Amino acid sequence: MNAVATRTAGARGTGWLVGALLLGAVAVPGLLRVQTDNSAEVFYPQASPTLATYHRFVETFGSDRLVRITLVGEDLWETAGQEALERLVIASRAVPGVSRVVDPRDLLPPRSGSVSSRRLRDLTTKGLARHLGLADDEGATRSLAIELAPGSPGERRQTVDSLAELGNAEHERSGFTVHLTGLPILDRALDRSSREIVAVYFPLLALCAVCLLWLALRRLREVVAALLYVGFCLLLTLGGMGWLGVRLNLVVAVLPPVLFVIAMATAVHLLIRFRLLRERGASVDQAVGEAIADKGWPIVWTGVTTFVGFASLALGGRGPVRTLGMTTGAGIIVLTLAALTVLPALLRRLPGSGEGPGECNPFDLRLGRLGKKLAAWSARRCRIVLAVAHLLGVLALVGCFYLQVDSNALHYLAPDHPVRRSTVALEEHEVGSGSVELVLGSANCSEAERFDRQAGLEILASAESLLRNASGVFAVAGPVDIAVAGQAAVANELGPLAPRVDLETGLAALVGAKGPELLGRFLSPDGCTARISLLVGLGSVRTLDRVLVEATRLASGSTGLARTPLEVTGEYPLLLSTQRSLIRTLAVSSLLSLLGILLLFLALTRSFRIAVLAMAPNVWPVVMVFGVMGWVGIPLDIATVMVAAVILGLAVDDTVHTLVAYRRHRRQKPEATAGTAVEAVMERGAPAYVLTSVLLAAGFGVCGLSDFGPTARFGSLAALAMGFVLIGAIVLLPALLVAGGSSLLVKEPDEE
Repeated sequence: MNAVATRTAGARGTGWLVGALLLGAVAVPGLLRVQTDNSAEVFYPQASPTLATYHRFVETFGSDRLVRITLVGEDLWETAGQEALERLVIASRAVPGVSRVVDPRDLLPPRSGSVSSRRLRDLTTKGLARHLGLADDEGATRSLAIELAPGSPGERRQTVDSLAELGNAEHERSGFTVHLTGLPILDRALDRSSREIVAVYFPLLALCAVCLLWLALRRLREVVAALLYVGFCLLLTLGGMGWLGVRLNLVVAVLPPVLFVIAMATAVHLLIRFRLLRERGASVDQAVGEAIADKGWPIVWTGVTTFVGFASLALGGRGPVRTLGMTTGAGIIVLTLAALTVLPALLRRLPGSGEGPGECNPFDLRLGRLGKKLAAWSARRCRIVLAVAHLLGVLALVGCFYLQVDSNALHYLAPDHPVRRSTVALEEHEVGSGSVELVLGSANCSEAERFDRQAGLEILASAESLLRNASGVFAVAGPVDIAVAGQAAVANELGPLAPRVDLETGLAALVGAKGPELLGRFLSPDGCTARISLLVGLGSVRTLDRVLVEATRLASGSTGLARTPLEVTGEYPLLLSTQRSLIRTLAVSSLLSLLGILLLFLALTRSFRIAVLAMAPNVWPVVMVFGVMGWVGIPLDIATVMVAAVILGLAVDDTVHTLVAYRRHRRQKPEATAGTAVEAVMERGAPAYVLTSVLLAAGFGVCGLSDFGPTARFGSLAALAMGFVLIGAIVLLPALLVAGGSSLLVKEPDEE
């Protein structure tokens, strides 16, 4: 480490800066390429059987990625409503990225356009349009189902944006209330919220950190050096993501603030040591060299432990969890290397390097005295401190049993968000925004097992009838409904539809009409597999599970389907299953992270007992935060579950710096007691611990102002966690060091 200090303080500093500028220039175009994608597919590995089932479904029946534009208001069935619907049909079909538009008027029997508005409403609300969710039972809504063509996330986003503009324009023109719902609309809202973290709250976090950093350091060179260092680390990491095609989503979106705070904490430890040396009269070159020699190994060990913590996400997670682990791990490598090369070079080369040593900063003096007092108090009362920490930990563990999981992506949005408001409003009319797809049958069936024959259609009719009675199901559509529509078309019937006595004739009547395309969405060409689509509300995994259990039971219990293969798929079940598995894999990854950090502490301390003791100040804040969540009622979601990884990364930072400093003091002054050594270490380290904790708590607290539920909860809990991390660093860890006594001597790699 002394060799690194010499090189970074010497002539090579300019070379490091030139290299950093070149890497930054390469990373900028990559940063501009970063996109956002929250579709369900990105949360599954390509080899996933669940995803393979969904892809087979799409290949056979077409995409279920639908946007629904729904009109609500008076005169829906009069001329004004007809004209508004016609304008929306024409305009939406012209939008790039739209593959087809299902108009409820195309599903009516012939000559229906000449009947009264009341009769038209009756035909729509009791016919195929109602089964497809394009109208409600009372006739209070009329909808278009718009299928999106395959495309990139950016292309889909542009298509949905254009459809949203059409809806707004029609509302202004006709006065009808226009609701846009469906998973693409929800994905769009989630994408915007993901980008909001990077575009709005991350800059606020950085601004808050800059203000506090300036108040603490009061020297321009140190503040600018810290910001340039942190900015370089973020640019290199995000630029690499862009070049590699890694996309942001609700999980990966936390990477910028997490990497920012870890890099800032690393910079603060080095800067405060640098400033202290300057205040004692050292030159810039000497201060840089001694700061690296003093803080180099703690920075390396902190980088290694933090890397292991996040890399465990790549091993134990899947999809975005693995991506978050890999990208954060890469970012940790970048910031660790840059802390030993780029940051020292910045301190030496930035303007103002010729400034005098300056006076001692009152901030350091006050916080140093505070740290010494707290350490002395904790050392004298180490048994009491540890007993209280254990008691609080037990209470927190009890609170963990009350933790709830929120897997309803709709609830991530604020109650007054247009997407959430529209979805809730339509569900009050029993118009579902999500669909669950039941695929019955299998390939290569026998003639008797085909669903396009009278016997097969009657089996499906029985299943559809039972499914319409399932709680939580708003509408059911399948091949039988298409066949009934075909009968009506043959008879040109405007009265009550004929009994379902010859459904096969109804299917045959669709030849040459508009029906074959629609039939292909529910029946495979060979007749061996059939699709029954259930329109449901957007809810949690638990709600959907109840619907699926009942629907599967009813479908399997219908006549003739007891032994028929049945698969449940669809983008909406994929999304909810993702939420559940994501939280489960994050929990597993957190356990792997703890194990990895424990092994590294074991390598650092060379004692299992000491390694376990050193883990306590890192695990205790995690337990406390999750305990608070349980007692207060804050649910686990895809953002809050990642608070554990953030806490571990930052708590390990303080622990490693304290352990190494404690070991040095005990080696250099063998006559010192554990209590006096702890006081000395905390007097020197407390300013950095307090500054980083306040910086990070304030920065994360800004994210708590977001209207997006996961972001707000993540920011608030992370800010709370910083308080527990600080208590663990300056109160709990000193008590553990004193309780461990002289056996707590950490051996540094460069002294072996």
